[in-house]
Amino acid sequence: MLYHPAPPGFQQYSQHNPYGYRHPSEQGLISEDILIKTSDNLKLKGWFLKQKSDYQTIPTIVFFHENAGNIGTRLEYLKNYMNLVNVNIMIVAYRGYSDSEKCTPSEEGL
Repeated sequence: MLYHPAPPGFQQYSQHNPYGYRHPSEQGLISEDILIKTSDNLKLKGWFLKQKSDYQTIPTIVFFHENAGNIGTRLEYLKNYMNLVNVNIMIVAYRGYSDSEKCTPSEEGL
């Protein structure tokens, strides 16, 4: 029960979300797709969400989204947070979540 990639009624993959929750550009956010390779060769998907100006001189927060759901469902919250605090955000999907490579999520993997 601890690792549940998609609760009933939610999509596991962001591309299946409603408009506005599939990609940062749908929320008007500037972003780069990122791919992180783990020490055991698994690929984790994420987005680097940048402020419109001076993004290289302001702090960046690494955000690991909550259990259940996908990174797209967090976009509205992240947009509001970025506007309030003036930071960049790098959001990464856990192993087996969202568009990260499929695997059986485990405590060891986390």
